[in-house]
Amino acid sequence: LTEKKQRRSISQNSYLHLILSYFALEYGESPEYVKRQYFKILCNADLFIRDKVDNFRGTIKVLRSSADLDTAEMSLAIERFRNWASKEAGIYLPDANEHLMIQQMEMELSRNKKYHV
Repeated sequence: LTEKKQRRSISQNSYLHLILSYFALEYGESPEYVKRQYFKILCNADLFIRDKVDNFRGTIKVLRSSADLDTAEMSLAIERFRNWASKEAGIYLPDANEHLMIQQMEMELSRNKKYHV
């Protein structure tokens, strides 16, 4: 028997994409770079970095997909990233229930869409 965990929700996924894109815009990096280097590796290595046995190279490190996280893991990962962004990069990322700030972030991203891919 295997334990079934609730997968991350669509709203968590949308929120994650929004804060990663906003951070990337503010910091001057691509959202993909921010997600891999800062969100996964720097802030949440224990959730994302896994050992895998390769027949030729031996044990190697691989990154787990965020789609594989359950809702509790995703909440923890997002909280860690928000805390790190504020403390280390000086970029405030609002909580998911701060609707007015979320709308402002969406407008800012929309205004800068042509500059930020």
